[in-house]
Amino acid sequence: QSFSGAKKEFQVKMLDNIFRSNVTAHSFGGMAPFLDQHLEGELQIGQVIDLVERWKNVLYNIYVANHRTILSDENCFPEFGTVSDGTPSFANVENLRVVKVTKAGKIISVMVSFELYDESMTGEKHASHLIKGLCRKWHSPLANLENWKVATQDGCKVNGAAVRHIQECDDLVCKPHGNCCAPHTLGLSGKAFVTPNLKALRGRFNVVIRYRGKVVEYYKELFGQSPIKSGGIRWWIEFEQSAQWVEHGILNIVSDLCTWGVANNASAQSCQSLLTEFRDGPGAKEKLALALVENAAVVDGGRLFAVFTYITEGNDPLILIAYKVFDELDAFVGVGTTGYLHIDLPNVKKIAIKASEMMCESRDKIDKAVTSARAHVQVCQDDCLDKDQALQQLSVARARAGAGSRSSGRSTTARNDYSNISNDSAATDAEAKKKAEDELKAAKKTFATAKKALKESEKALADWDKEHKDHMSISGLIAHARRCIIPGFEKYKEQFINPRGRCTSLRLKAQCCKVFNPFELDVLPEPAICLLIDKFSEFKLSDGTRIFDDDFLRNMKGEVKKAKLHASRAFDWDSLPKSKQYKNRDHRRKLKKEAARVRMETREDGEYAPYEQSDVAGEYSKPKDSDKWQDDLGEYARRIWEWWLIRWLHVKDFTYFGLAIRKVVLWLLSSAVVERDFSQYVCIINACGNGLSFPVMQGRIFARCNKDVYDELAAKSLDSEEFNYSIMPKDDDDDDDDDGDAVVVDSDAEEVLEVDSDE
Repeated sequence: QSFSGAKKEFQVKMLDNIFRSNVTAHSFGGMAPFLDQHLEGELQIGQVIDLVERWKNVLYNIYVANHRTILSDENCFPEFGTVSDGTPSFANVENLRVVKVTKAGKIISVMVSFELYDESMTGEKHASHLIKGLCRKWHSPLANLENWKVATQDGCKVNGAAVRHIQECDDLVCKPHGNCCAPHTLGLSGKAFVTPNLKALRGRFNVVIRYRGKVVEYYKELFGQSPIKSGGIRWWIEFEQSAQWVEHGILNIVSDLCTWGVANNASAQSCQSLLTEFRDGPGAKEKLALALVENAAVVDGGRLFAVFTYITEGNDPLILIAYKVFDELDAFVGVGTTGYLHIDLPNVKKIAIKASEMMCESRDKIDKAVTSARAHVQVCQDDCLDKDQALQQLSVARARAGAGSRSSGRSTTARNDYSNISNDSAATDAEAKKKAEDELKAAKKTFATAKKALKESEKALADWDKEHKDHMSISGLIAHARRCIIPGFEKYKEQFINPRGRCTSLRLKAQCCKVFNPFELDVLPEPAICLLIDKFSEFKLSDGTRIFDDDFLRNMKGEVKKAKLHASRAFDWDSLPKSKQYKNRDHRRKLKKEAARVRMETREDGEYAPYEQSDVAGEYSKPKDSDKWQDDLGEYARRIWEWWLIRWLHVKDFTYFGLAIRKVVLWLLSSAVVERDFSQYVCIINACGNGLSFPVMQGRIFARCNKDVYDELAAKSLDSEEFNYSIMPKDDDDDDDDDGDAVVVDSDAEEVLEVDSDE
């Protein structure tokens, strides 16, 4: 109480800045004496530790009051949606954001709860956290939860169970629709690709670059880029790695990078393992050839899945323009067609030439071995016949010699002499016969060994033909690529087209939102627009209650002529200011263009060795870069929203179209906004350690994740009696707001911080 209002305001704002800048109290304490020397009067920082302990609960109360003010019915329209998610991979954390439309026409997303928990999370516990975050502290009384229209989460079982528990609870008036995250579901399509050889190569390569040492630096020297390491649940990172391999060439990576690693003792064991499996070992050439084709198939077949995964993770009202995404995806996977011959695989067609050559070389090697084995068998067989004939000749000669010894016309002396000679000759013949028999036996053994080797060679050739004969031709390899990606296309149909798919309802909602696009309104006939309006019946609560009933849709159809008239009028779209997010995206696109141009110029100057990259598929179809806002779907959606704001909020020409779009934008395509909050949580843990007390942790996460909405809120006097400066009040049943006990959170730094330095 000895502090004046000015000093309270100064110190609380100073603590807020410490939280926002994500520095530790110890680090800031080193600067405090210097700052105090240049501060006048009583506006002094003093001991930073005392600053934190004195004002942490006060600042927390201010954040809570800000949430209540921002989300109040005086500031916002009553209906709202939520976005929530948990991250059990490195810390047990649950995050909850509330999405509302302000009466000034701005769509806001405010983090209202960030909970740590020690036990395993279940659906019932997660539901309890959601209800607690919404009504006990931050948002509204329990009765007002009837305005909770939609709960957006990713598709894990715990999230689904939590929404079902809320929907089935008789004590709750809310029946929010469970909305599944579209980007996560799109990633399942990529995960469904069947690429066993590419998966093995990817695993070996990720081990090679795991520690990002000398071998990574050499990779950057060779190709002018850092290698991308893939893994985890995010399939689109695997796609980015495959796209990079298409550009740099897998054969170059295997032959140049890994050979260099072995020679220079840079991840030598990992490099040698990769070379053994994909270059030097048995069946290595076939595996590498198929990995080339499968990698190109991932790039060709997964490009749209990856591109639209990134696009649909934005914060803009993408539901207004998402029909363009789904229409293109439907055409890409062949919805409404039979078979998959429509799939264009440009990179596969190019790489299949090299892969076919590798396959033919591999088969020729086995075929030559079979031919050689057959020739060797023939030689051994001829040798056996020769030796058998020689043995028979010896037997005949001996028989003739025995017949001569029985001649009766000789004298006794002559017969005795001849007998002695015959005995000597018999011994010699016996020895020669035994030698011939041994040689014949050895020849037969060699012949048997040769026949066995021939049989094994022929079996190897037959097995190879059975497994790879279809892979020798270019058409066969293209067919293999199609078989790799077809399961992913089927997965998309299962999740987005099938009536029981987790994102089918979201896709149908997005398609009917075409009526909000003024460019579409201008060209669509009225009957087609009315048919789209009928599809707004897809917007329902979990109990089947329609958000837009028949009377509402009938009145909305009554405004169609007026909507078409407004859409046909000239409008200066450039008069709408660019959003901050669009400016940032546009800036990043220009930086990437410039980096690519510099790399190409550097290669032409010869700094990087020019390869004859016969394995490089080459023309990877990257997302279209454009300076037009129409080609940025996030900015496109935001400008549609702004176009309607002028007409229903400011000019008030529309009632039902305005009510419809105001509620429709609560349906988010993604839960990415809460995942970005987890990144901030990791930054706080890395900067301050994992021993922060829970109020300090929650204050820091609020300061960093809600700073934009705090800044837009009119500043309140910190000397007001509205705030309790002594201590943060506790709920009777809250056990998380303790007396500063440290909450220890395990963090797997290697998993969290595995980030490409260029990104």
